[in-house]
Amino acid sequence: MLWNELITLRSIKQILVFGLLILALIFSQAGISKIIHKNKDVKLNESKLVNSQPIPEIFSKYRRIVLPIKTSEQKIEETKKSKLFAITAYDLSIKCTSKSRGDSGYGITKDGTDLRGLTWRARVISVDPRLMPLGSKVELEFVDENYKKYNGIYYCRDTGSGIIGNKIDFFMGDFYSESPSKETIKFGVTEAYVTILD
Repeated sequence: MLWNELITLRSIKQILVFGLLILALIFSQAGISKIIHKNKDVKLNESKLVNSQPIPEIFSKYRRIVLPIKTSEQKIEETKKSKLFAITAYDLSIKCTSKSRGDSGYGITKDGTDLRGLTWRARVISVDPRLMPLGSKVELEFVDENYKKYNGIYYCRDTGSGIIGNKIDFFMGDFYSESPSKETIKFGVTEAYVTILD
């Protein structure tokens, strides 16, 4: 019984402290937004609230805690800068695509590109479309010297359920096999710097 009362008192205390922090943030934002116009210069009046009371010093460090929410366009713009991505490989085997020859849509990417009979020189990658829209042209620069032959321009043609965030699936080719090819398995997981060009 005493334990339950202590837990309740602690919870109430935490709620009160959290409430005070929220109020301090609201009032500090109101004080900062009060603008003084003098000699055509705009200056922020951070020392006073709307009701002219000073902001308590204990809450002053929380003034700039509110960060702007980034739009999807801003996220895409940030991705255009060269960033390090994890790179895996896939081919047209059942294990990689969940489809076999003869199935509807076999070898066809999300944007309708037909990969049947092609090699990695088709330069197709599978991406997270929230970071790189389908149709985007990107440059891959592999970190590992053993992958340097794959450096170059690629096109975002496909997506995949496991391709989320800073991850790219590299199309290795059509090996006319139900199982992943040796080349695809050997490719493993590596890293490359990715720059969106278009």
